[in-house]
Amino acid sequence: MGASGETGIIEGRLFPSDGQGDLPIVVRAAFLHPDVRVRERVLSSLDRWIAQRRPIHAREEIERALVAVSGTLIEPFVLSDTRFEVAVRVLQAAFCVGSPVKRVRIVSEETFGAEGGWVMTDNLNGYYAERYPLGANRKGARSGSFVAPAEMERCADNRTMSDFAVASLSTCFVGGTGFVFRIPVPHWLKWIELDTNHDRICRHIRDHSFVGVRIASFAALGLTVEYQPPDLLVHTGSPESLLRVSAHMANGDTMVMSPGEPHREHGVYFIQLRPGEEDVAQYVTVWAVTASSPSLTRWVRLEHTETVDLPDSDRKAISDWAPPHVDWISQGFFEELGRQI
Repeated sequence: MGASGETGIIEGRLFPSDGQGDLPIVVRAAFLHPDVRVRERVLSSLDRWIAQRRPIHAREEIERALVAVSGTLIEPFVLSDTRFEVAVRVLQAAFCVGSPVKRVRIVSEETFGAEGGWVMTDNLNGYYAERYPLGANRKGARSGSFVAPAEMERCADNRTMSDFAVASLSTCFVGGTGFVFRIPVPHWLKWIELDTNHDRICRHIRDHSFVGVRIASFAALGLTVEYQPPDLLVHTGSPESLLRVSAHMANGDTMVMSPGEPHREHGVYFIQLRPGEEDVAQYVTVWAVTASSPSLTRWVRLEHTETVDLPDSDRKAISDWAPPHVDWISQGFFEELGRQI
């Protein structure tokens, strides 16, 4: 979503939802988080959320349907232990009252990647989509909603907080043209692509970034973006620009920095502004992923799901282990992350 002029964001989000919600992150945390207490709490929240969506099939019915799938001689269908449990919950979330999802492809743990597998329909029937060149139903081997539980475990992007710097501090000081915001850029944030395309990516950021729940685009505010290694700098460009940004700072609004497509999959920055009385003000800055992040879409695609209801403390615990979702960013979440900086 480009931020030209001023429009509103539905449901009070700080960033427009991109459809899939946070289900991939929550499911991974429920089964793979290193703290068993976090796993148990998140799994309970996940099961409550699924029940609230009113699944059209009981859990036992889906389990029986999956157990009955054998695959083919060339491509056997196997799901064991945790992987089976993951598939059952994704299917329950998919096949619920009012859901537009009519079929979900479940990928065997014998498969590397997310192609092929059993295509289950919402009446729990289905067919096998084979991957090899002469296989049956090959058109269905890649398309539509799917879940690849084994691939979930292979997504090797779990890091410590110090590795991916989910929460950090940006600074603001007065320069020659007014306010200058200095935002640290970690080396792993690939959407920056600043090694070779400084000007282009800075234009992308300016065109797709905004301030406030009622969106005021960087362009409308007269803000410019430049790269000064190792940081991004955001400048006010005129007295009018300074006045407009000052109003947002007084309101405690949030600056949302997004590079837009095709870079949006690599995450979004949220910077919580506030009135600054110091010569150099510091702002809590949070990096979060969207549903189009490769670490999420590699193992599951299930559109039209809402955000799972989790307390900010559990979202913080997940964010100590893996990047948070853009739908989580709220005042309470900022406070939870800000306590550790």
